[in-house]
Amino acid sequence: MFMEGIYIENNFDLIDQAITDLEKERMDFEVGELAEEAAQFAEKEGKTKLALKYMKVAHDARLYQNTLGVDQFV
Repeated sequence: MFMEGIYIENNFDLIDQAITDLEKERMDFEVGELAEEAAQFAEKEGKTKLALKYMKVAHDARLYQNTLGVDQFV
């Protein structure tokens, strides 16, 4: 879904849906990687607000990916 949204249809709604699906499964590493790629793509398209949004998502995902124990599902 992510690849289709970013490279085929240039559809940021598909990108958001793919990231949301991964977040539900607590796949933080994958969320971070895809969000960073989406940020770079948005920046190249001149969509700086979207780029910032995706960099924030990537940053948060990277913070959570190393969390273990009770705090993992905050």
